[in-house]
Amino acid sequence: MASVHQFVGAPDTTGEGGDTPRLPVEVINLTWVFTHYVTSWAFEEGEWLPLLTRLSFRKGLNGQPEDGDTTMPEAHCAKKGGQVIKPGSPKLGMFKNYRTKIPAYKSDTGTPGDYFGTMWDRWSVVGRKPRNKFDFKGFRDFRSHLVDNGVIEPITRQVAETIIETMEANVSNLKIQPNSPARAERIAAFEKQIEAMSASLDSIEEIFEEEEKVAPTPKASVRTRKLGKPAVEES
Repeated sequence: MASVHQFVGAPDTTGEGGDTPRLPVEVINLTWVFTHYVTSWAFEEGEWLPLLTRLSFRKGLNGQPEDGDTTMPEAHCAKKGGQVIKPGSPKLGMFKNYRTKIPAYKSDTGTPGDYFGTMWDRWSVVGRKPRNKFDFKGFRDFRSHLVDNGVIEPITRQVAETIIETMEANVSNLKIQPNSPARAERIAAFEKQIEAMSASLDSIEEIFEEEEKVAPTPKASVRTRKLGKPAVEES
């Protein structure tokens, strides 16, 4: 005898966020991890801090297969010189759970799901308008922690000098533009920043690449026979 299945429908709360308060967002169910590239740094409050980007995980994105395995996108990032900073690493300490998950729904369709944010997000919703009061100080402490605990190698002198040179070029471009109070303020701020960045170079280790060792070329020698006649040269 064929089995009989009964289905009881639940109330359709799509668009209302359901009984659970949900955050209205543009994108749902998109996981990610922080990454860092060796040339991405910023000088903030007298300290060189790494600039972080996000590597997003989605089926079909960056070579990610349908089974959700993130090995391919992570390898793709590493190939481009990026360092993947995975949540849960013991070196992250109090920041190991930096990625968070919030019940959410798509603001345009009402589809429920999850929003993956950071531990420094401070979301509130008035009506249907979300607002994030981001904890910038806490995030800056996290970036400093990454360097202090060896998750990210400190900035090198070469990279710092390149960043300073770029800022100096920006100042030169500003100086040839028409005068204005706003332009003068920007130039003064940049020059003060350049001065502080340049002063920090004394505390940054300079990394030299080891020169490739070349095997010495053997000198030719001459063999002589008993009668003193030269034989063939050998190397």
